[in-house]
Amino acid sequence: MISAFTDPLKKAIAAGKLQAKHGLLLNQYYKKFPKKVDLGKWIKEIEEKELSSEALKKMLAKEVRGVKKSKRYYEKRREGFRLFPMAFDPKKSDPEEKARMVKALRSALEFLEK
Repeated sequence: MISAFTDPLKKAIAAGKLQAKHGLLLNQYYKKFPKKVDLGKWIKEIEEKELSSEALKKMLAKEVRGVKKSKRYYEKRREGFRLFPMAFDPKKSDPEEKARMVKALRSALEFLEK
C-alpha cells in the first residue's frame, strides 16, 4: 500500500512524522487535486498540530472545496414553501448569514399571510 504513495509521503511515514492513515488521506486528495494540495505544508501541519486523521479529512475537504456554499434556508414550492433548519448565534453568525436568514423568514411569513 505504501508503494502507491508519493515520495514525500513515504519519507514522512518512514520518519514517523505521520501515520499511514494520514498518508492515505493525503495521497487520495493529492491524486484528485494535485494543484490544491501542498503535501509539504500538510505534513508539517500534521506534525506540528498533531492532527487526527478525522480532523485532517475535514480540513482537506474544506481546502479543496474552496469557497463555502451558502446555506439554503427557504425554498419556494408549487403548493407552498419549505424552511430548512437554521440556528443563529450572534457571536458566530456573520451579518450576511443573518440577512439571508431574515430574508427566508420574511418570505415564509409573506406566504403565510396571503
